[in-house]
Amino acid sequence: MGAGYDIYASSNVDWIIFSGLAYQSTDFISVVKGDIEIATTPTLVLKSNYNYDITSDIQFILNYQIFIVNDVSGTYEQHILASIETEFISDFKLNFTLIWDRIQNPNEGVKDGLPYTPEQDDYKSTVGITYSF
Repeated sequence: MGAGYDIYASSNVDWIIFSGLAYQSTDFISVVKGDIEIATTPTLVLKSNYNYDITSDIQFILNYQIFIVNDVSGTYEQHILASIETEFISDFKLNFTLIWDRIQNPNEGVKDGLPYTPEQDDYKSTVGITYSF
């Protein structure tokens, strides 16, 4: 359940925000003995999606979302995706993407038999080719 709003829309720019309520279930794969293995929480979701057509063949995408959850699930989780897509040969697109994920308070787990607290931040980069037919 939620609501969204178009902040700005034109022929080459779209910016949409959204907020809503959700339910999240997290299965912890390796936990310290005695800790919970499954955490469930109501969630407040806030999102912003920004798309900009730089040219007719190049698109910039910036998406941000935050999930506000209970303490057991990490307090809040953030996700940012920044991407450049370019159509380089008729139906082929080339995509470069950077992703940042953050959990404010990650739960302690077990790594190599010892207690271990994961990093708060994860960074990813991807390159993809898409064919549309």
